[in-house]
Amino acid sequence: MDKNYVGRVLRIAELYCQQEFLSWTVPEDLEVAFGVAVDNLFERDSFCWEAIEPSDVDAYEKACEDVNFATQGDPTYGSALYACRRRGMRPCNSAYPPDQRLTALFDMAGPERLIEVVTHTPGHRAAAELLAHPLTHHLHEDPEGQS
Repeated sequence: MDKNYVGRVLRIAELYCQQEFLSWTVPEDLEVAFGVAVDNLFERDSFCWEAIEPSDVDAYEKACEDVNFATQGDPTYGSALYACRRRGMRPCNSAYPPDQRLTALFDMAGPERLIEVVTHTPGHRAAAELLAHPLTHHLHEDPEGQS
């Protein structure tokens, strides 16, 4: 087991107040595997566990640093930004941090999501999903081009 990996992940979590998001497993080989646990990040009512591999520790630290810097001292969304960057995805609209200073950081994590183009409020999500589905996405269009 790489003590440097374990120590660095734990130190980052402590330094940037990420303890509530940090999770780990210890399989039979006793090699600790860390990850961040973030609810409702990519889909509403879903659970996300994003691994922190030894090669990802710098990226995890950078995400926490970037959030801390952008908010002038509130690293709360560091783990969420890490998960978004690692997946190359933006969060679902309802999971965006309320602090507008973080919007650009999360926007840079990945391409705009189709469902986010269709709706900007969680209450319209079901309609947006229906319109975005390949079988139904043309239902809102007039077949003769008239609105």
